[in-house]
This record gives sequence, C-alpha cells and structure tokens, in this order.
Amino acid sequence: MTNQFNWHISNLTIEHLEAVIKIEKETYSDPWTMAFWNYELKHNSHSYYLGAWAGEELIGYGGMRLLFKKAHITNLTVKKDWQNKGVGTSLMAFLLEEALKRKVKDVVLEVRESNYNAQKLYSKFFFKSIGVFNNYYKGEKAVVMVLSNLSAYRGNLNKLIEKFKACIRPG
Repeated sequence: MTNQFNWHISNLTIEHLEAVIKIEKETYSDPWTMAFWNYELKHNSHSYYLGAWAGEELIGYGGMRLLFKKAHITNLTVKKDWQNKGVGTSLMAFLLEEALKRKVKDVVLEVRESNYNAQKLYSKFFFKSIGVFNNYYKGEKAVVMVLSNLSAYRGNLNKLIEKFKACIRPG
C-alpha cells in the first residue's frame, strides 16, 4: 500500500536485530549491545517496540517499557538521512497511542542535553523537563522529561495519529 509518506511503521521484532544494531553503531558512541536488544525484543514482556521502514530498510525505531500505569520511552532513533522528515514524530505518536490503550498515566524519558532536535520533538508532545542526570551518557548530561496525565492530551495525540495513519502496517 502506498501512502503520502516514504516509510511505513510496524512492530519491531527479534528478526530485525541486525538492522537495529547497525543503526545503533552508526548513531551512538555507546550503543546498546546485541544481548541487551535481544532481551528487549525477545524476552521482556514489559517492552513494546516499533520500527519505521523505507521499503525493506529499517530507518528508525522507538520503544518503551510499560509497568504499573507508567511508561518509560527507552529509545527513539532515526537514521541521520531520515531525520526531520516526520519519522520520529510518527514513531512517538504511535508509541503514545499504545500507551493510551494500556491506560498509562505518565510517560518519562531521558534525552541528551545536546540533542535539541529531540527535545523539540518531545516538547511537541507536551513533555516537560523536570531535571538533569549528570554523566548519564558517557560524559554528557541527560535531560529528564515527563508527560503527566497522558489521557489529557488524547485530542492532540489523535490529530497526530490521524496524520500518520497511512504509515501503519499490521504486524
């Protein structure tokens, strides 16, 4: 199915592990290990991950852990040549849609202090900065952001989800 976007979104699974690791190594100075990703995608029943594909190429992914009506966005990564094209926005919209379905009340995440584009994206979803972790990332601070009372933003979120609905593929 073709859509106005050059990508589609579906569940990220263990079969996508090699592509995830490749992007991790291209993007981060301290990437998650294959063992960590294997656990997240195969064994962690509290994790939920989505991937964005251009054809058969993985161009981004995002995920969260869900526990006790809370969600922790653990990762939102988009390949450099696909950034600022809506891929990250669509991934975040569908992660938060899933959080709403699971009746999550609050969502938290950490972001590199130097990553202004990501902070801007999260602010678009009404995340607020609540503090800083020193040396969270090798030698760099992390800004802690929270979205409290997620259901209060359902209307705004539904508008974003509607915009990107053509990206979704089952599976």
